[in-house]
Amino acid sequence: MQWKAEYETGIRNIDEQHRAIVEFVTLFEQTGENRSARNDAPGLISRARTFLEFHFRVEECLMRLLPYPDAESHAADHRNTLREIERLERLECQTTHESVRGELARRMRGCLLGHIVTGDKWLAKYALELYDGQSSAVADKSGTRLGQMVCRAD
Repeated sequence: MQWKAEYETGIRNIDEQHRAIVEFVTLFEQTGENRSARNDAPGLISRARTFLEFHFRVEECLMRLLPYPDAESHAADHRNTLREIERLERLECQTTHESVRGELARRMRGCLLGHIVTGDKWLAKYALELYDGQSSAVADKSGTRLGQMVCRAD
């Protein structure tokens, strides 16, 4: 799977996280195609779930700071996505059947890309419009605009 410009939200930190999600989808697809990589699937699912939990917390913090009017629905989408990944993680641990891996790749691609292209783009549009509508005094001391912000987990 390749990153496409249509996935970009305009918020650098979010876009970098989305690129990592696309990399996870690519790895899931490779796991389904490559017999030697299949043993990596349980660890890969766990890493993806952990990363998504972090990514969703970042987005939900942003929604609370704004405040974003569709925050509850967006957060519910996050919870549903995590539940689905946890379900697939349990299935993967219980079986080595290839259909689980194929389903995982399809689900990851569908839920995450659907979420990025719709919900996250609406959130970013709202955030950027809100931020850009403020006076230049809202920018931090270095003059960083919201679209250039980078959050760090450390």
